[in-house]
Amino acid sequence: MCRLAIFNNMGIKGTWLDMLTLSRGGDGNGFVSSEEIEPRRYKIGKTKDFLVNDLHVKKWFIGENYAYEHAGLEISWLVFHTRYATVGSVDLEHVHPFVVRNENRIVLLMQNGHEPDNIQQLAEETGIFFDGTDYRTMARIIAETGDSWHLTKTRSNWFVFVFEKAENKWYLNVASFRPYDPLHFYGDFKGSFYISSEKLESDQETKTLEGLLRFEVSKEKLKLLV
Repeated sequence: MCRLAIFNNMGIKGTWLDMLTLSRGGDGNGFVSSEEIEPRRYKIGKTKDFLVNDLHVKKWFIGENYAYEHAGLEISWLVFHTRYATVGSVDLEHVHPFVVRNENRIVLLMQNGHEPDNIQQLAEETGIFFDGTDYRTMARIIAETGDSWHLTKTRSNWFVFVFEKAENKWYLNVASFRPYDPLHFYGDFKGSFYISSEKLESDQETKTLEGLLRFEVSKEKLKLLV
């Protein structure tokens, strides 16, 4: 059901991204960073690179004939998603993040979970069109309402970037609402840390997360807002 990871001010091992991909993903990997990156150890497969304001987005899809081999990265921060397809075709276009733009904000959304019935009900409550897919509809709900607290009514884990045009700022919402598949936290929010679907090293002391965290996004770091 997909894997997620955030790395802030720490070296990123390619083997960590390989492990997450092979665990419960592999149907395309998505990356968001403040820097342009090349996550592939070998330049195979199809990629799509684009800027959303000042954030770099890369999508990577290589199909079934190759194994993912990620390069190590030394960058300020990275947000990662590897897709396990539950609906929709397995191709580059369906790799997360999903992007929604309107006159007030931009949303980049990554999901770990599958709950179309619950999101359909939330769409009806907020008056947002439900297109049959949970992650696309949730992105539109947040883009239209501007209220990330809607994530707390779900049973998924989410990484959701929101650019508020009125403030000219990016925020990142981290929502963890899968008690049987929680997000793990390692490090110090004031310095280096990761948040991941799995513990990345056996000797690391991690804590599980539940609830909603909000970060202010800059080129240099992700800053937790209290």
